[in-house]
Amino acid sequence: MSIAGQTFTVTQDAQNSITLTVIKAGSGSGTVVDSKGTLAWSGNTGTASYASGTSVQLSVSASSGSTFTGWTGCDNATGSSCTVSMSSSKLVTATFSQNNSYTYTMTIVKTGTGSGTVTASTGTITWSGNTGTGAYSANTQITLTAVAGSGSMFKEWSGCDSVYNNMCGIAMSSDRTVSVTFKGGGKLKKSKFDYDGDGNTDILWRNKSTGYNAVWLMNGTSLKDAKYIDTVNDPTWTIAGAGYFNQDNQTGIIWRNQTTGDTTIWLFDGTKVSGGAQLDTISDIEWEIVSAGDTDSDNNTEVLWRNKNKGYNAKWKIKKSKTTGMVLLPTFNDAYWEVACTGDFYGDGTVAILWRHKLYGYNALWHMDGDSVTSTEYMPTMSDTNWEIVGAGDFNGDGMTDIIWRNKTTGENVIWIMNGIYVTNVAALPTMSDLNWEIVAPK
Repeated sequence: MSIAGQTFTVTQDAQNSITLTVIKAGSGSGTVVDSKGTLAWSGNTGTASYASGTSVQLSVSASSGSTFTGWTGCDNATGSSCTVSMSSSKLVTATFSQNNSYTYTMTIVKTGTGSGTVTASTGTITWSGNTGTGAYSANTQITLTAVAGSGSMFKEWSGCDSVYNNMCGIAMSSDRTVSVTFKGGGKLKKSKFDYDGDGNTDILWRNKSTGYNAVWLMNGTSLKDAKYIDTVNDPTWTIAGAGYFNQDNQTGIIWRNQTTGDTTIWLFDGTKVSGGAQLDTISDIEWEIVSAGDTDSDNNTEVLWRNKNKGYNAKWKIKKSKTTGMVLLPTFNDAYWEVACTGDFYGDGTVAILWRHKLYGYNALWHMDGDSVTSTEYMPTMSDTNWEIVGAGDFNGDGMTDIIWRNKTTGENVIWIMNGIYVTNVAALPTMSDLNWEIVAPK
């Protein structure tokens, strides 16, 4: 070509480059290649440019468990082959369908230093050591549930399509491998709320109207018997917590007078009061005792205090039924957040503080290192705020704290069996429809 005496060479590609677009569609999967080897893929879309007039041959191969069902957009299509003459930009679609009669293999691998079990919502898992396998038809939806063994905790899933708490959701569109990790190191401990010495955590009740106090003697999550303990008729006295206060593995409860600010300890021999001790008076009744537990892992029970109007938090250290000083904890100004209980939720010997939001039903753990908060971890929300956290203890003997709930409207009571922040089971307790009765310990 000559312009104003200048000669230019124009290549055919620059003048006539034409785009071919290939789309893989359908419920199945496979590969598409072109005879020139120039298709560039992004997901299920492939593109290439050709000179005008180029003849391109495409070929297809279905993946295992899929079937190729046909072409659209070809100039000529025969079976797995498609021919396109690039006279203009072209769009070709290759469709694959899932073969629902095809069987895929599910493989589950248990890892970590702990132990546990995995069950499937459908089908059979066959185990050989820490590896389980099962055969499933294409597109089967499966939910796997992990439950930690005694002294262990569930840590995490990997390889799932979705994860909720200790459950793993999988759609069997191909052979799948998932892994579940259990962490060991749980420390099984004698319950601090065992009133009859059988190794089970028991539940303490107080009737704020009559002054009666009673213990539910438990066998795991089942009620074995109920016993009355000494009556305290003065309604200004409330039971604020329970624990070991005398370094003798003897269960005790702490009382606070809502009018005078006096505090005292009862020590028990079984379900009988065997002694007591007067503690310091905190006359400012804005301060409330909210829980008792060993938050700094020094084998001494601490009494947790909160002033929700000012957001202050503090703890008493208790040794041999005497206070050894008050320590301030981080301030938390949102009065909707209330301390619900303390517990060793991971079975590792460290105690966390469980908070509940009385307006929105959020639940969160403060993990402690001595007197400092190291991290915050959220538990499942209980949005129905008629349900209140009223206690906590190890009810299934796995070394990890479980949570007692009471419905303040219906009188229903349940226990969340916990594995860390995950709810692994819900156990129903007998209903106590007389709402004057309140669960006051353990917590």
